[in-house]
Amino acid sequence: MNVQLLVLCLSGFALVAVAVSALLYLGLPFFDRLASDLQERHRVALWFGLAALPTAIGFFSIVASFFPAWGLSHDHCLSHGPHHPHLCPDHLGGAPGLILFFIAGGVGLRVALSSLKVARLAYASRQTARILRDGSSAENGAFVFPSDDPEAFVVGLLRPQVFVSRALMRLGATISEPVLAHERVHAHRRDSLWRVLAAFLSFGHLPLAAELLRARLIAAQEFAADDEGARALCDGRVRMAEALVRLAKVRSGAVLGLSFVDGDVKARVSALLGAPRRARLWPARILWICALLLPVVVGLAHDFIHHELETLLGALS
Repeated sequence: MNVQLLVLCLSGFALVAVAVSALLYLGLPFFDRLASDLQERHRVALWFGLAALPTAIGFFSIVASFFPAWGLSHDHCLSHGPHHPHLCPDHLGGAPGLILFFIAGGVGLRVALSSLKVARLAYASRQTARILRDGSSAENGAFVFPSDDPEAFVVGLLRPQVFVSRALMRLGATISEPVLAHERVHAHRRDSLWRVLAAFLSFGHLPLAAELLRARLIAAQEFAADDEGARALCDGRVRMAEALVRLAKVRSGAVLGLSFVDGDVKARVSALLGAPRRARLWPARILWICALLLPVVVGLAHDFIHHELETLLGALS
């Protein structure tokens, strides 16, 4: 792949991803209503999927645009004329304009910065876990470290581990058991990893849309951990709410991981103490069906995507 084709691919990806991101941003009220019909764990899947959707559609669109070059579709590049930039390795056509170089450079820079951020988080998380483990003792499936502040959090991406402070354990089982149950859910579901992946895959989003979806993903993970952790305890919902209120009052500084008091504590307490909500199953099934059909739909629309992308890239050249 030469530089000219790379610029066209990155520019085409950006144009598709930004358009999808704008539509998702406008549709957030609809997705909020849809999320209210889902179980907590399915909400996490919804917001993660929407965070990655512009990047996925942008990628699939560029792949589909190469179908003619691979002999999977009719080759109509030359219908644009010899001076038109072609999103095709066989007919390069005219050179991309300066605007396209600027767009492609922005995409490349954003991918590089996102990759660097993930690498730094992974390294810092691993180092933090190692340092904490060295000064901790293993108790009840968690690492207890010396601290005068009652703290609990999960650190680690591929192998997340639960850390709690000695001060929190001194508060007794009434507080420590729901906290540990909540954090074990985070560790079991590898929520730290999914947050990092969502942040990386959202590089195709507009910044505001990415931030709003990130906040919704974090909230959904906390609600899901509250719900699943409470179900593992006797009278767990009340005890989880009491632990949240107690620890929120003595919240300490941020940690490199998932803290027990992340998210909107007031909303979490209200959800725990409110009447249990019966979630409908059909929205979750629709989500999985849409996810499976996405590459198929983009592939079937490859001719339209190829033609329209080339037209738009030509207009910007």
